[in-house]
Amino acid sequence: MIDIKGDEDAIVAQIKKYVTEYQVKPFPDVPPADYNITDSRGEILVMFGGIRIPEQSPVLDKQLQTRIYRWTVAVYSKNRRTHQGSYDILEKIDEALVGFNLRYHYMSFVDSTFVGYNTGKSVWVYRSTYEVMDQTIKGE
Repeated sequence: MIDIKGDEDAIVAQIKKYVTEYQVKPFPDVPPADYNITDSRGEILVMFGGIRIPEQSPVLDKQLQTRIYRWTVAVYSKNRRTHQGSYDILEKIDEALVGFNLRYHYMSFVDSTFVGYNTGKSVWVYRSTYEVMDQTIKGE
């Protein structure tokens, strides 16, 4: 069974091992558009992104159930290309999370997207998505 808060905390701790330049924390309980970074360089925010269930496969008289847990990592950065900018941080996050063992399952990279530049807050925003696949066999 998934422990969303515990997994989120584990992902935050893993990123902190690789990224010391920015604050790393769970996404706060405010809408992303309303979020204001507090660190002068930038911040990394982690959030549970949901569960995806691919087509299920029967295994004899049991059901193989696959669940893919999705995690979103947002980078809010004052710089993009310069030292300690978004590009450097995105690479460090990949290094931290690709292959990271989360509850005996390994994380994989899905995608990374430029969300936009907030001129009012002078912040570049990128979002990366990672997934962890979990499989169980359910019997009758």
